[in-house]
Amino acid sequence: MVRVMSIFHFASQSIQQLEIEELSAACLINQDFIALAKNFDHTIEIRKLSTEVSDTTEGSDDSNSTTIKSFSSVDDVQQLFYSNFGNFLISVEGRISNYEKAEIRYVRIYVNWDSLTLSAAQSQAPLRARIAGKITPMKKSLEMIELPLNYNPSIVTFCQSTGNILVGQKNVLQLFYFKYCTNETTKLQYIDFFEAPFKIELSFEPTKVLLTENVVCCCNKQYLHVFKIVNRNESSNSTISESNFCTSTEIPQTKETQNINLEYNVDFKEICKRKELNGNPFKVDIKSNQEDILGFDESEMKPLIVNELNVNIKQQLNLLESSMLCAQNLIQLKLQSMKINGILRENVDIFKSIYLKPLYVRPKVSERISEFSLHSKFYEHFYGCAILITTQQDAFLYQINTISQQEDLSKCFLNVYPFTSNLIDVYFNSNVLHALCENGIESYTHRISQKLYTDLGGKYNIPEIGAIYKNLSNAISLINLRPFMNVHYMIPSDTNVVLLANDSPNSPNEEGEAINWTIYNLQIPTINTIYQDFKEFADKSLKRYPSFYINLLEEMHLMIKAHIMLGEFQPEENSEVGNEMKLVWNDCEELFIKSSLAVADFFVLNNPCEHKQSLIFYEMANLSIIGIFQRFLDQNGMIFSPLGLIEVLKMSFYNVTLTHDNQKFDEIFSSTISYPINENDVKVIKFGEAIIELFSRFAPKEIAMLTLESCGVFREYMDEKIYEFLINYDDKSNEEMLCIILHLLKKDEVSASNSLLDQIKREDLYQLLVRHWNILFEFSTHGVASSTKKLSKSIISFSDFTELLFLTNSSFERCELFTDVLLYHIYDTKMIKFNGNMKLFMEYLASQLGHDSYLNGQNILKMLLEKYLLRYYDTRTQDEMSLLSTTSTTVSSSVSEEPQKQVQKNERKHSFLSWNNDDDMHIGSHHKHAMRILMRVYLSQLKSMSLRQEKRAGQDTRINKAQLFKVINEMSTSLFINQKSVTKFDKIAQLLIQHSGSNPILFLDERYRYLDWFPPFESILQLLSNTDAYENQYDYTKIDKDLLLTLIKLQAILCSGEVSSDIAKEILSYLESNRELIGHDSIMICLLPLNQAVDLIIKNNPQCILEYARCHFKFDNDWSNLIKILQKQANEFEVCEANMGQILFYQRLLKETLEFLASTKSLDVVLKIFPSDKHLINNEVFETIDSKLNNEFEDYVKICVDRERSDKIKKMVEQTGMQLYDAITK
Repeated sequence: MVRVMSIFHFASQSIQQLEIEELSAACLINQDFIALAKNFDHTIEIRKLSTEVSDTTEGSDDSNSTTIKSFSSVDDVQQLFYSNFGNFLISVEGRISNYEKAEIRYVRIYVNWDSLTLSAAQSQAPLRARIAGKITPMKKSLEMIELPLNYNPSIVTFCQSTGNILVGQKNVLQLFYFKYCTNETTKLQYIDFFEAPFKIELSFEPTKVLLTENVVCCCNKQYLHVFKIVNRNESSNSTISESNFCTSTEIPQTKETQNINLEYNVDFKEICKRKELNGNPFKVDIKSNQEDILGFDESEMKPLIVNELNVNIKQQLNLLESSMLCAQNLIQLKLQSMKINGILRENVDIFKSIYLKPLYVRPKVSERISEFSLHSKFYEHFYGCAILITTQQDAFLYQINTISQQEDLSKCFLNVYPFTSNLIDVYFNSNVLHALCENGIESYTHRISQKLYTDLGGKYNIPEIGAIYKNLSNAISLINLRPFMNVHYMIPSDTNVVLLANDSPNSPNEEGEAINWTIYNLQIPTINTIYQDFKEFADKSLKRYPSFYINLLEEMHLMIKAHIMLGEFQPEENSEVGNEMKLVWNDCEELFIKSSLAVADFFVLNNPCEHKQSLIFYEMANLSIIGIFQRFLDQNGMIFSPLGLIEVLKMSFYNVTLTHDNQKFDEIFSSTISYPINENDVKVIKFGEAIIELFSRFAPKEIAMLTLESCGVFREYMDEKIYEFLINYDDKSNEEMLCIILHLLKKDEVSASNSLLDQIKREDLYQLLVRHWNILFEFSTHGVASSTKKLSKSIISFSDFTELLFLTNSSFERCELFTDVLLYHIYDTKMIKFNGNMKLFMEYLASQLGHDSYLNGQNILKMLLEKYLLRYYDTRTQDEMSLLSTTSTTVSSSVSEEPQKQVQKNERKHSFLSWNNDDDMHIGSHHKHAMRILMRVYLSQLKSMSLRQEKRAGQDTRINKAQLFKVINEMSTSLFINQKSVTKFDKIAQLLIQHSGSNPILFLDERYRYLDWFPPFESILQLLSNTDAYENQYDYTKIDKDLLLTLIKLQAILCSGEVSSDIAKEILSYLESNRELIGHDSIMICLLPLNQAVDLIIKNNPQCILEYARCHFKFDNDWSNLIKILQKQANEFEVCEANMGQILFYQRLLKETLEFLASTKSLDVVLKIFPSDKHLINNEVFETIDSKLNNEFEDYVKICVDRERSDKIKKMVEQTGMQLYDAITK
């Protein structure tokens, strides 16, 4: 789609009339001169262009008044070019060979043409000739340098930034390097050209070739191929195959780079694995069969991106490996075939011409200076190039980023240009595209700057273009259509466009007749003029078509930004050789600011919903929040509804608060505003007062929001004014009550603050803190002296609101609410960084050590870590999970939709709580750190509880069984575990299941039940086993709910297998130095290796050994060793009355172990496990004890045999029963 508007106008037009016989070629020289090649007398004439504005089409005859320099060419000039770099003319000349009667062409360079004087020119100054790279000139004079070619050149092009010349013959291109040389005898500096040690072989014969830096663009009627020549070593990370270079006429074929014959069927899976196909980057892209439905328009068929063209670099064999070159494909295009009357026809249209514009951007794209021979000294600014390829009536604009190794070719296409008539030539600069057609010049807008923003935005912190120019239309605009007739040449430059036309009925090639030529010199308007024309045109449509108005302003703003970013070449003054070029940048910052303000003002006044957009443009214009406020008041007063201004001020103020710069805050709140009282009067007041007055008049509800979302900055400076306004405001919202609470805390009225906070419902308070979580933290800055500037470093800590109302409050509901808010922003929104939050807790606990608030803060930290780890393990995939107690709910207090939307709206605060680079890691990498801290908290609390138990040990506190049940029931309300079958060792678990609560314990189902037989749980189980509920007394000091819960949680995590080795070593080291810790042995058992754990259990808690073995023994040898240990323990006691109980205990323990093995293992395994001894213990010992148990291993072997026999009988009965049932039923 093309919009037609008459906006763009050439700044001026001058006309010259000339009579020239056989004009064969022309080119511009430095915008002010034109070089004309006349074959009639083998002359190249340099003529000054007229700058006088002509209103008539006839113009004035300046042929005799303009200064002319001329010199003779050797042969007939067919093509003529001028290079600013080196200040030389390039010509392709030809003559007819007398011997072969065939045309012979030459490439010749004319240098020092500007040294001619008028008199010398009129007398035909002598022309000195030399072969490039062969002869050294002795003095500065007009010279002709001929390139040494052994073939007829068909194409010549050159690079304006390096002076290198590329000559083509058929499908082979030869490069000649431009060099500055010095005559060692006369010290004369001169230019010369040297043949490059390689040739470029294409897949087709081009009709036109262009060169810029190391990028080559060539095309014929059907193909366009753009590639760049790079060093092989530098391109090792890019997608270049071995077949892209060779050192002879043979292309090497290896197994990895073997070409694929595309004429036959190719395996799809195999080809998908390839990144390259026949030496070219390859990507499988299967088009949808629904393209027609989706709006595919065959009338705008852009060329296809293909991968069927190769480039071979043929190099000399004596080159070093480091200098080996290869070609990297950038883009390959092919004209599509078209259906005409249902018949697919190829070559219906042809590629007619191309234009290549190198793009040098202001921010450097490369920090190192390139020494590559094809790169210029400006290469560090070389971003890429824009390419316009044309057919007879259409043009297609592509933009290629040469600095990226992963350029998406589908995003290189920018626009298609349908012209009104057949095309002759094209040109574009950083602002406008000009196309010379049969009916005249057409000028269009383009989208080069859009892709610049897209490609360079991430590297140079430029916002995404979609976030800035939301209203920018994709349609291009035809902004000027100027008729010209019979134009044969269009010769453009950065400042003017020259047209050569003739309306003679005779052919210009007819000998003996002079042809009347008209030279039109069209001056391209400056960017200021273009903006003014766009702005005036847009202003006329503001009221009726506001969307069209902002579209034009955004397009012009983008055009100005591109004009600033892109550089232009100009001759360098006072250079050593006199022919150097420099890269200059356009200075139009004032215009850019003016354009930015115009766009921003539109959003504020006409589209307040796009307040974010206006703020972006105000920031581009370097306008502060004070300037934005004052600009609106100066231009509009209070005539317009300032809702857009209010939104912009809020956003701007939020952005300022992110800096945490107290000096900047002081400057803002000490600034004054000229605030209008009425239509005639104004008053000068402070900025803060003006904000409150504006908001209280037009948006009173926004005062509380601004106070809460400004990270305490607005409250710090305007607290009294805010309180005076809110305290008299009826029907206060939760946000306004929260502001009042913050004010009361500032005055140390903690009790009143707590009372007001209790009036807010729990769910409302949760949503409130989720939206305004920044009030939980305090931000301050302090200056850091530097040699160049003063830096500010942000200091983050818990706010008074957090410390006084949460961290020092022992209410479980209040603490749980606080942890839920932190967890939501740590895990879900990631606005609070985990490591940073842990650092805050560590600093707070260190400052509160020895105070009551220390224990409460430690409990909150423990609760937060438990919930964090529960969330982490709950979201892991099933094959990674070890947590079995996840059938319950996750963390309570889910967030409603409204606070979620508000949180997403406030994503600008995403990185508030970030202290170090560790915060950038994935959330999964934090769980080990959380686990370590949680283990330390558990051990610290166990130690403090153990010390507390020691102090209470001397008190006589007895409790009966009924009271014990009550204590355990209270403890169980904090637990939630899966409903599993309970064994005789699960009596505590049975009680917990019956009274399960809502908070899960991490890995509770992984906790081994034999731990219930370790202290301190052992005594509880013994009491629960007694049937008398009232007669048996129990020591109450051993029933500490917090101690038991902490120990259970610690044991569950240690049993899970998720504790890393370094954390386990840390815990073992802690236990080594704290042997009096309650539950010491049970914790050690979870960490020790198998053999050491067995020894510890046998030594201190032998009653648990069988349950431990059932859980951990995997090999038969383990059971054999256990039997030997139990035998040894029973036999080592001295036979006496005092040791009878010990001997009997180990005999019974050995019996239970053997019975377990006989009832669970096969006979072969049992025989392998049982020792060769006949007796369990020594007969001497056995005879002294009063035991009814057997002492023979044979008895337990019989148990195993009987069990297997009964299993076989059972299986046989089942099978027989099934057969009998089938027989009866049939």
